[in-house]
Amino acid sequence: MKTKITLLSILCFITINIFAQEIKDTKIVDKGFYVIIYSEFYKNPLRAEYKLYKPYHVVDRKGMSFKVEKGLKTATNKDFEGNSFDKGHCAPFEDFSNDEEKARATFSYANYAVQHFQLNRGAWRLLE
Repeated sequence: MKTKITLLSILCFITINIFAQEIKDTKIVDKGFYVIIYSEFYKNPLRAEYKLYKPYHVVDRKGMSFKVEKGLKTATNKDFEGNSFDKGHCAPFEDFSNDEEKARATFSYANYAVQHFQLNRGAWRLLE
């Protein structure tokens, strides 16, 4: 019985410490037109908030690539080399494609979700 209580105590302690680390490493990235709640612990956004609308599309995404956000621990392009994962936008490029500055700002590592390439280039692309 004592062993079970000790294991349970250790498990609770580990869970609480991980949760505390997750909260400590959570940052808010506010671009003015979208806001990301970002976890440096997971190197992934936890939540994206933006107003949904379909603008008149004027900006081409050609030549745009994801950039590291200054002052934030994020993934890098190197993390995606040689595997089957893509970077999917949380705040979609298309929703800001009427303004080049806003469109470029969606290519932030604070605004990506790791996705299998078939999902990102398939159903997710259609949703975006």
